[in-house]
Amino acid sequence: MNPNQLNREIRNLEGNFRSRRLPGGSLVSAVLDRRLMTWSDRGGASRLFGEIWSEYTWQLLTNGSRPGHLGNNDQETLHVVRLDANPRIAIQASRNKLSNPDFLIVSGDPERSVVVRAIDAKFAVDRLRRSQISAQATQDLIELPGSLARTQIEREIGEGKRLSPTYGPGVFLAPRSMLNDYYYQKLTSGQDPEIPPEELELVQVDADSLFQGSEVYDLMMFMRRVDAIPPVNNVDELLLGMYYLRLACAARWIETQARTPLLSISAPEPVAAAEARESAERRLVDGRTAFNLVADWSRLAERSLERQKQVQDAAMLPLRMAEIREIGQRAGIGEDKKQLRKLRGSLECLFRHSLVEEIGEIPAQPKESFDSILKRVASARKKLRQEIRAQATSIASDLSEQSSAEDERTPESE
Repeated sequence: MNPNQLNREIRNLEGNFRSRRLPGGSLVSAVLDRRLMTWSDRGGASRLFGEIWSEYTWQLLTNGSRPGHLGNNDQETLHVVRLDANPRIAIQASRNKLSNPDFLIVSGDPERSVVVRAIDAKFAVDRLRRSQISAQATQDLIELPGSLARTQIEREIGEGKRLSPTYGPGVFLAPRSMLNDYYYQKLTSGQDPEIPPEELELVQVDADSLFQGSEVYDLMMFMRRVDAIPPVNNVDELLLGMYYLRLACAARWIETQARTPLLSISAPEPVAAAEARESAERRLVDGRTAFNLVADWSRLAERSLERQKQVQDAAMLPLRMAEIREIGQRAGIGEDKKQLRKLRGSLECLFRHSLVEEIGEIPAQPKESFDSILKRVASARKKLRQEIRAQATSIASDLSEQSSAEDERTPESE
């Protein structure tokens, strides 16, 4: 289907709540607003959606829910193994270009034979690939040499014993919403569906209880009260929650950027949701919508980001890459890219510390003129060049010596 036609279809879905308080005039348009999606994802919205739904799915599975074709035999014992809580499993899967489901369902008797299937928690189902939960994908993950997923299964289910499982197709689990219902029909219909219906299950959830444990819940509720949308029987509460969570994450990211120093040694910590709410309350003007509040606020973040970039450009390492290579070659590093990256990284860290020691940290909202700041940074950069160049020679020599020592130890370890 033509993307524009698809876009029109989605925005004209039956039951799409409409209000002039929402960007685009409707709930679906608000949730899909590109500006909001960009701001909020920078503030961790996609991560939060994933974490919230993964935790809900874990509770669902461990309370006895049998999704999709896994529920055919009520007498069969099902064990749930959670993989998404161990980031090392995801890293191992990524390095080997393998799928990494959130959970595994292990059915059967570990003393005899077990079947392993993937369960992947998806907050949105607009982009699914059946291969992610296929029997082959699960087998590849478990049979990988040194598989951490297998180790976890055998520790939790087999009491440390070596299992010889077989594998079956898995299930995607997602919450019901107007958008997920729409994509469900698209994905599962027809004689040759992209996803068979038994491999995609939509779960009815209470939106308020789903989002209530979120770190931005209070800020979400503040944003919702700003719009004062009255209770409506046909409103999709899950989509409404998504919209206000995105607004909350956007506000937190914007406030973090507005407070980020123009020059500092350490990276800034994200602003707490409560602090972002206090800032939002100060900025609120009668009649303004929550979206307009965030959109106006975003201009401050954009200005701050632009200034941060200008300072970063002025505070670049005062050695060109060609000079660093030359220093590295004289020290014996040669064209070793890994060692050259280490050398450059060490120099950038050293220079940033030296620069801050020379001129001090520059706050997000400095009292002196911005032109004066750029001139001070440029002057300090020029002043520190010779010192950094001398340090580069010393660091390169140390790296060369470490590399030689490692090369000498290698034959012994073999």
